[in-house]
Amino acid sequence: MRVGILLISLLVVPLLAVAQSPKSLKLRKISTPVVVDGIIDPVWAEADSATDFFELQPYYGKTPDRRTVAKVLTTTEALYCLIVGYDQRANIQKTTGKLDDFGGDIVSIMLDTFGDKKTAYKLAVTASGVRADCRMLDDARNRDYGWDGVWFSDAKIYDWGYVIEMEIPYRSIQYDEKLDSWGLDFDRWIPSLNEDLYWCKYEEGEGQRISKFGSLVFEDFKPTIKGSNLEIYPVGISKASYLPSSKYKVKPDAGLDIFYNPSPQLTFQLTANPDFAQIEADPFEFNISRYETYYDERRPFFTQGNEIFMPASMGDIPLDFDTLNQYGCFIGSAAVIILSDQDKAAAAARNMMKFFAEESCGQCTPCRVGTAKALKLMQEPSWEQSWFTLTSD
Repeated sequence: MRVGILLISLLVVPLLAVAQSPKSLKLRKISTPVVVDGIIDPVWAEADSATDFFELQPYYGKTPDRRTVAKVLTTTEALYCLIVGYDQRANIQKTTGKLDDFGGDIVSIMLDTFGDKKTAYKLAVTASGVRADCRMLDDARNRDYGWDGVWFSDAKIYDWGYVIEMEIPYRSIQYDEKLDSWGLDFDRWIPSLNEDLYWCKYEEGEGQRISKFGSLVFEDFKPTIKGSNLEIYPVGISKASYLPSSKYKVKPDAGLDIFYNPSPQLTFQLTANPDFAQIEADPFEFNISRYETYYDERRPFFTQGNEIFMPASMGDIPLDFDTLNQYGCFIGSAAVIILSDQDKAAAAARNMMKFFAEESCGQCTPCRVGTAKALKLMQEPSWEQSWFTLTSD
């Protein structure tokens, strides 16, 4: 009997190890650059494929309703990514926008180029071709959308789905050239189904984590191309004032920001007369509370790389207003809504939830998925009890 138990244990342990091993994708080198035009060229047949995507939301672990295929190739100069999202044309949401202002169907690639399992680059493209990029920080707990890389992409929609192609020059990113692999993950958001899909599997209550990325393995190639990593932002502004003497008083001003990375471990930042010209005006706010209005710092010199000044000792600070106010930040705000005896609280709640569902920026799953589900639940004449079981598990 003891021998039988021992044999079963020896068999189960290797099986569990295999089941929990991280995913990997081989990076193959090609001799000619890929034409980034949203058309699948024959050269993509040489690439390794990622197809087994995992549904994180709304139904954890469920087989995705739509098929997704991701591929990666490289030349000496750049990394190329192909992501195909299969769906009917009528279901694909095409939303126009500007850089980092995205909506609708969107896919992304995430690269941990230092192997530190804490930081990564994220580059995303919508079905309509709108781009977004950011630095993922603190094991994907935070995002820095102030980072804007130099990369290229194109999107094309077909009757059977849409195709996204990306070109990421190695000069545009920093990386450790000694590594044999990078951390890798892909993401697809399907708004028509409220599905959030990833290539890698994550814990439901934890969400995405860089430390659980798969691997992009360099099969016969290692990137060596380095950019100058020098960015110079000269700015100028001129202000003209009309004087009572029917004359104009002109006051010119100028500034300069310089960012230089001589190595991945060293960064120089210099500013002269910090730039206010390119920063959007702070929104008007009528404040009658006893607390001062707080505006986020938006000047690049003071925001780029500020994650390195967030010591781990501050991780256990109590999340209450008075405590956070000592550190120059706050937890949020609240509002009081006054209803008359002619108003219905249920109708007011539905109206508010509809606003949140439609105005969600879409950057976090609880907001973009949870508000829509809450609205659907509140609009039903009788509440489906299974929903409560689903949300409480």
